[in-house]
Amino acid sequence: KDSPAPNLEVFAEIRILGVELALTSAMAYGLVLMTLGGAIITAGWITLYQNKDREFADTGLYRISRHPQYAGFILLVIGWMIGWPTILTLILGPMIIYKYADAGRKEEQQFKQNPAYLGYAEKTPFLV
Repeated sequence: KDSPAPNLEVFAEIRILGVELALTSAMAYGLVLMTLGGAIITAGWITLYQNKDREFADTGLYRISRHPQYAGFILLVIGWMIGWPTILTLILGPMIIYKYADAGRKEEQQFKQNPAYLGYAEKTPFLV
């Protein structure tokens, strides 16, 4: 039987409306990373919403990362680059990762005079 991805290690195959589709191992791994990244982003949004009346969030995922949403987006982008390595993803991926890391650095500038945040930042990693 001919595989829809003959030169790649196929993790799973499915036929939908007569069209064969394949999921390679790299795609499956990338999809896992993207799903995990999406879950981290969602958990971060929930935590921010729960802390909307506070100056900054330091509960939930924010106990282990000062910027868990950015970490989630970066994980999602890495999964995208691994699962679907095209010229576009390999060019845009590092640019997106840089922009998210830079956004976190810029956000922290507004707290540089806040002693409570400085204490939090001292004991909590930037991303992970």
